[in-house]
Amino acid sequence: MADGDGTGNDSGNQSTTGGEWRAQLPADLKDNEAFTGFKTVGDFAKAHLETSGKIKTLEGSIKDNYVPKLKDGASKEEMEAYHKAIGRPDKPEDYAFDKIDYPEGVQTDPQLEGLFRKWAHEAGLNKTQAAFFHKTYANAYISAAQAAEVKRQQAMQDGLAGLQREWGGKFAENSEMVKREVERIDKIIPGFKKSADETGLGNHPFLVKMVLHYAKANSDGNLVDGKSPGGGGGKPGLFKYKDMG
Repeated sequence: MADGDGTGNDSGNQSTTGGEWRAQLPADLKDNEAFTGFKTVGDFAKAHLETSGKIKTLEGSIKDNYVPKLKDGASKEEMEAYHKAIGRPDKPEDYAFDKIDYPEGVQTDPQLEGLFRKWAHEAGLNKTQAAFFHKTYANAYISAAQAAEVKRQQAMQDGLAGLQREWGGKFAENSEMVKREVERIDKIIPGFKKSADETGLGNHPFLVKMVLHYAKANSDGNLVDGKSPGGGGGKPGLFKYKDMG
């Protein structure tokens, strides 16, 4: 009778029942579930090689994607290693952001994106994180700017309605005086009217009433353009009272 060689080619019951090779194992291992699933030593060896290959592949993957733990008080070198491991680009310029289409009327500083890249790099953000925060910030900024504009417009409308109630039948007359005074001021301070129109201050009730006040004072001869108080010469002024006594 030939002795079994443990490869599955032996004769006898091993070919039909399988697993007789485990008889060579220590008593505490013979019935271990790690071995009972293999009929022959050859099956076990094949599975072992496959498992070993998977382990080596996994070890290589872990090594390549290893992220060091960042402890408190980490050194600059440890911080750099950590940031590099999580995918922070080498330079701030390497971040890629989606183009933001700002609605008409919503203004932004063109230098802000460069600053955002700098801050993201200093914070150690990877490209995905930086792009997320850039887009989120831009959307929040747009929403806040639009909400502020709606609030400003409503305040202007409420103010205008208040002036109409306050001035009553003199609203048209006062409005015309304000218009002429703004044009006069614009000659003294070039760009005044444009700035007032662009910022919306030209419709602010407080400014409108102030301009009307000086328009009336000017029409009464209480203001002198281009002369300092006391009658002396000088650079053109905006509001200069001729006689305060």
